[in-house]
Amino acid sequence: MREGTLEMSAKERERLVAIRQVEEGSLRSREAAEQLGIGARQFKRLMRR
Repeated sequence: MREGTLEMSAKERERLVAIRQVEEGSLRSREAAEQLGIGARQFKRLMRR
């Protein structure tokens, strides 16, 4: 891995996009959870990380 780059799987990128959309207010956390195929409580745990 080169210095200054971060490698992520497609699943990790999807999670990051959903988290950013919730933070921006363009998506609700429940909707983001549905997109990712996880429960609302699990999504809230992801947001705390």
